[in-house]
Formats: sequence, structure tokens, C-alpha cells
Amino acid sequence: MGNASGSTSFVNAKFAEIDKLAHEVQARLWHRYKKLNGGSRPDDATVVLEPGVALAERGYRIQSVSSLGEMYVNGVKREVAGCINPQSRIVSISQLFEPPLQRFTLAHELGHEICHPGVIELHRDVPLEKAGQSRGWKEIEADRFASSFLMPERLVRRQFSECFRVEFIELSEEMAYALCGVGADLVRERYKSIRAIAMLVAATGQFNGRFFAPLNSQFRVSRTAMAIRLEDLGLIRY
Repeated sequence: MGNASGSTSFVNAKFAEIDKLAHEVQARLWHRYKKLNGGSRPDDATVVLEPGVALAERGYRIQSVSSLGEMYVNGVKREVAGCINPQSRIVSISQLFEPPLQRFTLAHELGHEICHPGVIELHRDVPLEKAGQSRGWKEIEADRFASSFLMPERLVRRQFSECFRVEFIELSEEMAYALCGVGADLVRERYKSIRAIAMLVAATGQFNGRFFAPLNSQFRVSRTAMAIRLEDLGLIRY
């Protein structure tokens, strides 16, 4: 029990450090945006949170390529989504993936640059959706940075509250009808885990008779990335 508690505390402390680093990059981008736009704020805050801009400020050139080849992940061959070369200061992004995945990959590479200073070797990455359960610690850190950077906690909580008018979603009978139009037992039969519910919530555009842009669209990320962020923030309970 003590070891598990200590491990959880370490992970939470590490994630808090990464969240702070992401916030510092966000603050610089906000300052840059206001300086370029006479102090005004955009209607959509996510337009400021561009990982490519942050990478360019750190001396990187971003290139979009038709393919980056394949690599084995947990014994399975996967298409490479992006790579970062700290020596040449180039980040390459594969065009084979949808824009939300490309954007998250850019933020992931920015996470490597921010969280892992001093690393000089070229590093290749597969999409979050294709990485599987086994992830090295550096990949987990880069994913956390990307998630925190693209989906700031305060903004996610605000947009979640605007869409669903609740502090969190937990599968009561009332909540099941508001979300799916059927009872809780049927929802649990269809969605058998907290991840499945989070995936549903991340991409839904209606709740209790109201219609809105899905959260993953609002933040311009994939359904999976949004679902994981909702779980991390405790906004989905099963």
C-alpha cells in the first residue's frame, strides 16, 4: 500500500511540474498574441495555443511530409506521426493523419523539447491512439504536456460546464437519459468502462435537449485525446 501511494504521489508531482511548464509556454504565447493584436483577446482561446508557434520560437522549423515511415511499437508495426531532431532543429509531421492528430503530435514534440532538455538524438513518435497501453515514461510526459498545453484545465472546465451544466458526469439514471436517452443499465451495457463513457462525452454534440459543438471539436483535438483529458480532470465518473 505504501509503495503504491508513494508511486501515485510521485506521478502526481511530476505531472504538476509538467502542467506548470505547459502553463509557462501558454503565457508566452498569450503575451505574444496580445502584443501582435493590440492587447485584444480572441473569441476562440485555442487559436493562441499553437504548438508550431512555440516550436518556431525555440528555433525549430516545421515541415509537413507525405510519410515518415513505420516503426514497431509493442511488437506491432505503426505509421510514424512525427519526429523531432534537436540537432537540425526540425520537427516533421506526417500528412497521413487528420489535422487534430497532427496538432497533438506537434504539441507532443514540443513536450519533448520542453520536458527533456539536453536530448540530442532524433526521436520518432506514433499517434496517441496507436501507442497501446505500454508507454515509456518520456512518452507519457510528452503526452501529458501536449494534453495540458492544448486543453488547459481552467478552459476545459469552463467549456464542460457550459455544455453540460454540471460539475462532472456520473452515470445516474437521470444522467444516462440526459446523455443517451436511455436508462443507466442500458448505457453501462453499451459503454463498459470509464474510457468508453469519456469517449462518448468527448464527441457528443447534445445533452439534455441542448445542442453544442463537441468538446473535441472545440479544442481541435481527437476524440481520444479529449476523453483522456476529461478523465484526468475527474470530469467523468463511472
